Amino acid sequence: MPIRPLLNTLGYLLMLALNYVFASGAASRKTVGEVSALYTTQLTPAGFALAFGALYTLA
Repeated sequence: MPIRPLLNTLGYLLMLALNYVFASGAASRKTVGEVSALYTTQLTPAGFALAFGALYTLA
């Protein structure tokens, strides 16, 4: 069995796990939304524009 597909799958699963941990606030005291609220900008994307979970599910 070639190793590259296995490494790709493991890397993808690791990326999903880390994304969940850090986006949920489990790895830090603040969520992504709380950190975003600390810094004002003139242009802020809508919340659904950053819904990466849906993109990962569809990938």
